[in-house]
Amino acid sequence: MSAPDRLREDALAIWTAAVDAVRPEPLVERAVRSLPDDLRAAVAAAPRLLTVGCGKAGAGMALGLERGLADRLDRL
Repeated sequence: MSAPDRLREDALAIWTAAVDAVRPEPLVERAVRSLPDDLRAAVAAAPRLLTVGCGKAGAGMALGLERGLADRLDRL
């Protein structure tokens, strides 16, 4: 493989890693799953959970929230 091809491959790998690191789905899911105990208790006690979002990351954030609160989807 030539040097320019290796550089192109390395640049693509760096770009892909950077984009993957900021994908909203896993970030939101991880944040929801690691809520402090007091917030976790409040979410568990809530009769209904409402969310509002917009923007380009909204769909990915909603998916992460649904995955993070999978046991409470009937109230989300």
